[in-house]
This record gives sequence, C-alpha cells and structure tokens, in this order.
Amino acid sequence: INRFDSLRKNTSFILTVRSNFNNDRGVNYEKLVTEIDQLNEETENQVSYKDLVSTKDFIIEDFLIELYKKNNEKDDAIRIAKSSVDELNKIFNKLIIENKDKELNVTPLYILNNIKKWIENGTLKLSQDGYILSKSIQIDHMPNFDEIDSFYHDIFDSFDKKWIRLLESATIIGNKFDADILSQVWDYNLLEVLAFLEEAVKKELVIDLSDQDNFYEFKDQRIISSIKSYFKNDLIQFRGEKQIIIEYNKRYLDLVKDIIDQPEKHDVEDVIKVTKRIISLRFLEKYSLKLDKLILDVVLRSLYYQQIEKLSVFGKYLTTSGLEDVGQLIIKLSVIVDQFESTDDKKRKIVDVIIKEQENFNKIPIDYINKSTILNSIRLLILLNADGNRKNFLQTKSLGFSYLSFDKNDYQYLIEIFPNKIKGLALLHYVKEFYEELLSYSLIITDFKKDISSPEIDAKLKSLYKQVILDLKKSDFEIIGETEFELYGLNIDPVDDSNIAEMEDEELDEIEGMLQDLGLEEKEKIKNDKNYIENKIDNYDKLFNKIIQENNNQLLAQCLNSFIMFSNQKLKDANLAIKYFRKFNPYLIKDGNVNELWVTSFLKFLLSSCCDCKKTQYNISECNCIKTGEMYIIDEGEEVKNSLILSKDYLSKIIEYSTLSTISNLLFDVNKLYFKLTKNYKELESIYDVHKEKIIKTYSKNHHEYEKFLVNSSIELEKINRNKKAIVYIKESLNRINDDFRKSQRYLAIAKNYRIENNISFAEKNILKALECAKKAFKLGEPKGWQLIDNELIPLEKDKDILFLFGKGERRRVKAGIKNFGFVHREYARILNLKKDYVKSDSSFENAIRYMYEKYMYVQYNYTILEKGINLYYVDKKESKKVLKNAIKKLKNTNIPENEIDLYNRSKQDIDNRINLALKLIQE
Repeated sequence: INRFDSLRKNTSFILTVRSNFNNDRGVNYEKLVTEIDQLNEETENQVSYKDLVSTKDFIIEDFLIELYKKNNEKDDAIRIAKSSVDELNKIFNKLIIENKDKELNVTPLYILNNIKKWIENGTLKLSQDGYILSKSIQIDHMPNFDEIDSFYHDIFDSFDKKWIRLLESATIIGNKFDADILSQVWDYNLLEVLAFLEEAVKKELVIDLSDQDNFYEFKDQRIISSIKSYFKNDLIQFRGEKQIIIEYNKRYLDLVKDIIDQPEKHDVEDVIKVTKRIISLRFLEKYSLKLDKLILDVVLRSLYYQQIEKLSVFGKYLTTSGLEDVGQLIIKLSVIVDQFESTDDKKRKIVDVIIKEQENFNKIPIDYINKSTILNSIRLLILLNADGNRKNFLQTKSLGFSYLSFDKNDYQYLIEIFPNKIKGLALLHYVKEFYEELLSYSLIITDFKKDISSPEIDAKLKSLYKQVILDLKKSDFEIIGETEFELYGLNIDPVDDSNIAEMEDEELDEIEGMLQDLGLEEKEKIKNDKNYIENKIDNYDKLFNKIIQENNNQLLAQCLNSFIMFSNQKLKDANLAIKYFRKFNPYLIKDGNVNELWVTSFLKFLLSSCCDCKKTQYNISECNCIKTGEMYIIDEGEEVKNSLILSKDYLSKIIEYSTLSTISNLLFDVNKLYFKLTKNYKELESIYDVHKEKIIKTYSKNHHEYEKFLVNSSIELEKINRNKKAIVYIKESLNRINDDFRKSQRYLAIAKNYRIENNISFAEKNILKALECAKKAFKLGEPKGWQLIDNELIPLEKDKDILFLFGKGERRRVKAGIKNFGFVHREYARILNLKKDYVKSDSSFENAIRYMYEKYMYVQYNYTILEKGINLYYVDKKESKKVLKNAIKKLKNTNIPENEIDLYNRSKQDIDNRINLALKLIQE
C-alpha cells in the first residue's frame, strides 16, 4: 500500500493497543507511537495518526448496573442480587471519580475480575436472588489497577509453589511448551507434571494441544504476565533463566535431531523453528556448525521459492537474537534479490559496501578452505545474486556486477567447498543459478592449470543434480528434484534424457561418459536431426502435463522458461516459442488474478528473441536476428495490449513508480519496444523523459548511470529517426564530460543526427568540433607508432599491428582513439558529400580509410571504400568504377570474416542499398 500512491492516500487502519502500564503484554500505546515517529523520520511517505478512543473516553460509571440489566436477559449469566449490585456500583463509581485525572483508572476488565475474585473467596455468596455480599468491602482494600493479575495470583496460591515455578520456566521458553522436556529440565516425574497440567487446564491457565503429544500452551497472554508479577520479587535470575533455556533447548534438539541432520527433507518452517532453538546454544562448537548449516538451508530455499519477505523476516529475527552480523547480511541479500520493491540505488549501495568488505576479507592470508564462515558465505551469495541470472528470462539483471570482483580463493571456495555445505533444494538453487557460470568464469580469472571442457562441466553439473535427487528421496520435495533434473536433461545435447529421474546411478554414469565421448560434429548432427527435435518437444509436453497435474506454478514457470530458451536459442523457432507461451503462461494466473510470476514471465517474454549477438554497454546496435517478443506484439496486438494493461495495473499497486527498481526498468524496456512497434512516438518520447527523472531522483545527475542513460537513449532514438530528441540527450551527455576523446564521440553522434535531420550546417559545425577534440586527445598522448605533425596524425610504423592494435592474444583490439578518428573523418566526408563538395569529401574518405585496419575492421573498412567510390563518381567516373567493383567484391557474403558476420547482418540493408546504387553507377 505504501508504494501505491492513490491507495496510500486513501487508506486508514484502526489499531487496538494496550495502555502503557503493562509491558509484558505486547506492544503498548507509547511504544507504538514511538515506532511510528521513528518510521516517519526514515521514510518519505509520512504516516499520520490520531487517538480515536482512549481509556479516558470510556463511560465506566454505572457499568455494573448496565451489566446487571443485560445479564438478567441471559440464562447462563452470573446474576448478582439488585441490592448488592447497587452497593458495588457505588464503590466502583467512587473509584472512578477519585482517579478521573489519573492515567490509570477503572476498566471493565478490572470490575469483572474483582467480581470473579469475590465469588471465589466467598465475599459474594449465592442466594435465591443471585449473589449477595456476605461482608462489606472497603475501597482502601481494593487492588491497584496495575495489580489486576492478583485474580490469577489467587489461583496460583491453590497450587504447590514448585508447579508455578515450572510454569514460570515455561513462560521463558515461549507461549507453547513441551511438558516432557520441562519435566526433564526440572527432574520431575512426567506423570506428576501431567497431573498438575490437567488441573491447570481445568483452572483455564493452559490448553492441552491434543494433536501434539505432551504439548501445552498458555490460554492467554495475561496469564504469562501474571506469572511474572507473581514472582516479581523472586524472579528466576538472568543466569538461571538462560540455563533453563539452554537445558530445554538441548533436550528439544535431541527430539528434532532428524531436522538438524537432514533439513532438506523437512518443511522450511520446521527448519526455522529448530534454528530459533539452536541459536541459544551457538556458543557450543557442535551447535555452531549446525546453526550455520540450517541458516544456509533457509536462505537458499527462500531464494529458490522467491520468498523474499520470508528471507527479510528471517534476517530481522537473527538480528534481534544475537546474530546481528548474519541477520543484517541476510536482510541486505533480501534487498538485492527483490525485483519489485528494492530500488537500484539501494542495491548498488549494498553491493559497493559488500565488495569492500570482501576485498578486506581476501587480504587476510587464509586459504579457500578457511573461508568457510557463515558471514563470508552470505557475502558471496549477495555478490552472486547482484549479477542476476543471464540465462533465465524469468530473472532480471540491473546491477551489472561482475564476477571479476572474486579472487582465486573465492572461486575455489564457491566451486569446491560451498556445494558440500548445502543439500536438497538449497543445493538445487545454487547449482541452477550459479554453478555452471562460476566454472566458466573460474577458467578465465584463476590460474587453474587444468582446463575444464564442456563435457566435464556437464558431468560436474549432472553429478550435483544426482546428489539433489538423493537428498530429496522420500521427502515431500522429491517431485521437485526429479522435475528440475528432467528440465536440466532437456537442455543438454545430444542425449535424450526424458526419463533421467528414474535412471540408476550406473545409467547416469553411462550418460556422462557419452557426453564426454561425443565430438562436436556428432553433437551438431544429432541436434539438427528431425527425430531428435520431435522427441525433445514430446518430452517437454509430457513434463508440462506432469507439472500441471502437480499444480506447481513455480515449476511450470521454470519449464516454460526452459522451453522458450530451447525454441529461441537452439531451434531459432520464434513461432514455436509463442505457441507454447500462449498455451501455458495463463496457467500461472491463480484464482483468476494475475500475480508477480505471471507479470514477470509476460514482460520478459516480450523482450525475448532468437538473438545471440553480443552487446556491450554503449553498443546496442540492431541486428537481423528473429525477435520472438516483437513477433508476438505484431501478430497478437490486441492480446498483448490487454495483457500489458493487466500487468501495469498490477504493478501500479505494488511498486513505487517514481524510483528505479528491477521491475520498473523491465517495464520501461517493454514500453519502449511496444510504443516503437505500434509507432506511438509521442508516448515513447514521454516515457524516456519520465525514466530520465527517475534516474536523477535515484542516482543524481552526476552519476555515471545518468550519462549511460543519455547516451544509450540517444542511440535508440536515433535508430527510429527521433533525431531531435536524440540530439537533446546527446548534448546533455556532452555537458557532463571533460575528456576530449569522449567529447569527440559525442560530437560525432550529434553531427550524425543533424545530418539525418538534413540540418547540414549544424552537422558540419559539430563534426568539426569532433575532429578538434579527437586531435586534442592525441596531443595528450600519441598512440604508439603515430605522431601528430602540423595537427595531422601521421603513421611512423610500417607494421599495421603496431599502428592499430593493443593487447595480446584473444584480447587484441583496435585502438579506440584511432578507430574513432576514422569514423569522424568518414562522417565529415558524408556531410561534405551532401554539400556536394565531392573533392573535399573524397579527401576526407581517404583520411577515414587511413585510420581503419581492414584485418580487424573488414566490414567497416570496405563499406567506407564503397561510400568513397560512390562519392568519387562525381569527381572521376573511371576511377570510381574500379573502386566500386573492388568494394562490391569484398562485401560479398562469402568474403566476410566469421567474427564480423553479426555486424554484417546488422548492416546488411544499408550495404545492399549502397551496392545497388553502385551497380547503377557502374552500368552508366
């Protein structure tokens, strides 16, 4: 509600709380007001409150008279004789008047409990007319208002004091207690304890929980506080209280040993209960290690089920139970994984702090085995989750955190030690989300001598899935483990493992061997085999039906995600992905209402595609790959429109639109795509401006996220010919930088947009600024092999690798400054061409080609030559035709280097248009 603006402003809650005089009975009025005031200091949306009714507002005078009238209408009511009612009513009225201006006064409960007490001690005796006073009552002898517990004290007096001590120790344990364990703690005979508790049940002190053997609970919270006030001058001291808890919990933990040893086979709520008990024994080493195991199980299972609120509550409990460091980290983890409520700003601040803590921890000279602390484990989980899961379209990534922040010991711990600390669904979540990627990254980051091939990674993953299956055998979660294993099997080529969950260990070992033996050629052959594909789809169908029968929406979403990835990435069949999405996504709706799972699945599907082109931070070039989500929007317009309305309506109730969060970023991307495809450019430009304000509010204008937004947005807007808006954004980004090289890039972008807008004078003005800034950048440091002579960059080396490249091996790249210089000259040549200054344009094209390296920029180099040839036609037709023929030949599909095919495909339409124009010029 706090995130839904209109609902928040029109919502009120009526709370009933206790007065301030008793702190043993939950939150009182004073504490509530203090907490609301504290909340108002910490939050932007203020909570206003006012007293509707207080104790002073109750009309208590003549309460007994009114009660007498009502009781006479009931057959089973306690009746008091009229004369005694009048006398008692005068006594209570006198008390009310005497205490009128005091905080404590007579209450209905006070009156009723005194009546019950007088009946019990014989002050009120039964007669034909009802209960009558047998003796006078003096006001001075009436109990104080804050001693209302005296009613229960009289009941306690009827028992041997040792039994009330036993009840006192039960209050230390909690509202519910095990009589068997208490008898052991006090070394009493269990039968005697049970006999006492039977009497306590009759006296309405406790309730026998018949469905739980030997378990009882206090009937009312007032009884607990009454027991404490009964012993107020002789309370069990803190040391003794602590010892009672320890002894009780030791015996309790013996009874739940199975949950401690195998938490993965039990419901997470039961694991949390045991965790709460074991906390008091964490100072003992044997319990400390078990506590760490239980905490990790709860954390990872909460992540698996996406129960973020439960994770946060668990962290808060640990924080208030002596495990503040662990609890605070778990709360931070819950913020990181929350896609809906947590803002990117909150997440980034957490990640920045955790990275520093991890770096400091890694400075300690210990090996990866000794990294096995619970604090280190949770810190690493925060960093792992900060990256999001790139493979899963149901998850979203906003932080851009890189695993490069890990050191060698972190990788070895996460790969070799951590998986052995967790079991069942906790291990399943870890393996699914992180393990494969960790293995892949570890090869790059660490100096592991052993190379891990793809089949070996598959074998490692499969062995861990096998472990999950074994962990969950004969538990309520067995079906989940088997289904997840089947999904994993369906994503592995080339083995058909639809029945993998039923296989014996020997059969699984045989599959692992097959994976290692199959060569790439045979894998590709099987993958393209029609029968193989049909079998794979058939196995998916069986799994969908199985999951629907189990009514497990989370597994259904995982299965749908897996199939869409299979259709998009392996089959490149967008129509098949759309067919299955339309068929199964509606099953995620519960009770006719949309939910987070359905909304996230729908929005992410709209952004899904068959594309596997690489994208970088500022490179968001369009490609010619099939876009599944775009096809769905175009083909099923009305259906998409209605689903978008449902999604936005749902999200409007649960997210704060004025700030950035993972889900609001996702919605922004979807809206951009939808408005672009439906050609609603007015709305499109509007949402860019709204998102810009969110970034400013969340980060500020000085943050790099703001600059990144301006640059990327200008590129996106330029692609759909919203050049005026693009220029506004790129100019604003230009004002934020002092670096000449980056300024040159921005001026280049502005010039390009002005050229497209046919504003040639502004285009030329900005391209000259780009050229000037590029040369200024070279003055600060000339690239190796080049020298700036008379304001011109001249090559001194003959070896082009020295001139153009930096880095080694696979990391060799073209020098950014040289590449940019070539692009600036090319853009200047294009502008001069539009001015019909063909001679000067040709000279600028020559400069552009000088700063391009064909070996590493094949498509750009030859495309620029093609443009030069077209311009040259207006200067020297004969020479132009030679240049054009050579460029056309170079730009044939068969000549494109493999590593530039993606770039070629993205630019193919422009290339083909230029080639067609060139062919016409050649024929003239």
